Amino acid sequence: MAVVYKKPLAMVVVLLLTILLVLLNLVKTVVSPIWRLMMGARVPIVVRTPEERFRGLEKLGYTFKPNYMSIDGGCGIELPHVHYLDEGPRDGSVILCLHGEPAWSFLYRKMIPHLVSSGYRVIVPDFIGKFSRF
Repeated sequence: MAVVYKKPLAMVVVLLLTILLVLLNLVKTVVSPIWRLMMGARVPIVVRTPEERFRGLEKLGYTFKPNYMSIDGGCGIELPHVHYLDEGPRDGSVILCLHGEPAWSFLYRKMIPHLVSSGYRVIVPDFIGKFSRF
């Protein structure tokens, strides 16, 4: 006498969900690189801090001349200009001051005059991002 085995409905549902997840993962694996390639070519939206936000900083010891540098993003894309400080003698040994987030060159306002008076050239780039001056 043959034994007839009937699969419960729950096992069928689990099997179908497993197949669906495998298919979705396959689609994600195929589409993801194409999506990154297509979306990576877009020019980022840049919001620049208005210059009037930096007025009055000399009262707080930030008396440095602003310098700006443009960065070529490639493919004809010009990225926003980057603010940096370049203080001290041009022929002096260079000290490069790098800040973390959320900070900018204002962090070094008290150190720069002492380093410059010691004969060093101090360069402080402001990274593009939150709280940066660019």
